[in-house]
Amino acid sequence: MFIYARATLQLNLEGMKGQANYRIKLPNDSIIECPILYKQIPITIGGTIFLGDLIQFNLLNIDIILGMNLLHHYRAKIDCKDLRFTLKYKKGREVRYYRQREETPHSTISTKKVK
Repeated sequence: MFIYARATLQLNLEGMKGQANYRIKLPNDSIIECPILYKQIPITIGGTIFLGDLIQFNLLNIDIILGMNLLHHYRAKIDCKDLRFTLKYKKGREVRYYRQREETPHSTISTKKVK
């Protein structure tokens, strides 16, 4: 998972800072060094606390990105059609998050370079 530096200050994570050696390759082939890692940080989703490692990465206008490792660990199911996702927690408990679809005049399209 990735966390924006500003969010680490807002969440008072400075005392949990550790060193890492992550290199993130972006779609434009540039590489960003990410030397800061916050281990086993509690993240509350739907009133349930999930633990995950956060890599500090300077994102714009995004505080946290849930990564594939966390989603895999908690057996996430992502339903794009209905705008919801489900995580499985201890003893088979499920935590679900969803939101209503909003009608917007413009769509946002993301791109990624494919080799």
